[in-house]
Amino acid sequence: MSGLYSIATYLSRKIEKIFRKSLLFTIIFSFARFIENQWVNSYFKSLYPNEKFLSFFKKNNIVKNHIFHPIIIVLTFSIFLILSLSPISFDLQISIAIAFISFIVGSVIIPKYFFKNYTKDSFIKFNPKDVYSIGFCLILIGVLFFFLSIASVGGVPLLKPSLRYGLKPILTMPVFLMIPGIGLIGSVYLDKFKRGGF
Repeated sequence: MSGLYSIATYLSRKIEKIFRKSLLFTIIFSFARFIENQWVNSYFKSLYPNEKFLSFFKKNNIVKNHIFHPIIIVLTFSIFLILSLSPISFDLQISIAIAFISFIVGSVIIPKYFFKNYTKDSFIKFNPKDVYSIGFCLILIGVLFFFLSIASVGGVPLLKPSLRYGLKPILTMPVFLMIPGIGLIGSVYLDKFKRGGF
C-alpha cells in the first residue's frame, strides 16, 4: 500500500509541477489574482459579513457539536426521501438501507468502540503537499473528462436536456473525481488555516 501511495504522490507532484509551469495555468491564476485584488480593494467587501458574523452560533453547544452528527445527517436525508413525490424502488431502498447502516457503523460505532484508546498521534499522518497534489490531479482529470463529455455529445447537457441520453459513462464517471479532489485541497487549506498559515 505504501508503494502505491509513493507512486501516486510522485506522479501527482510531477503532473502538478508541469501544469503549474504551463501558460494556461499562468493565465488562469493571473485572472483569478486580478479578480481577488478587485474584490479586496472594492467598496462591496465592506458589506460582506466578517468573521464575527453569526459568532453566537459558535457558543451554542448543539450547533457546535451535534448539528453535523452522523445520525442527524441520516435522519435529514431520510426525511428528504420520505417527502419525495414518487416512491423509490425496492432495490434502491435496499441500497440506501445498506448505505445508512454502513455509514452509522463507520462513523459512530467503529470510532467509539475500536479507536477510543487511540490518540491523534496513533493514526497515519499524510504530508499536506502530497494530499494537495493528489487533489489537484483529481480535479485536473475531472475537468479534462468534463470537456471530453461535452465534446462527445456536442453541447452542454444542462442547457439542452436531450443531450443527456448521449452521454457515455466511461467519460462522465471520471468527472466526479473533482468532488474528492476539491475535498482534499479544501482539507489542506483548512489545516493551514487552523495552524495559522494564512
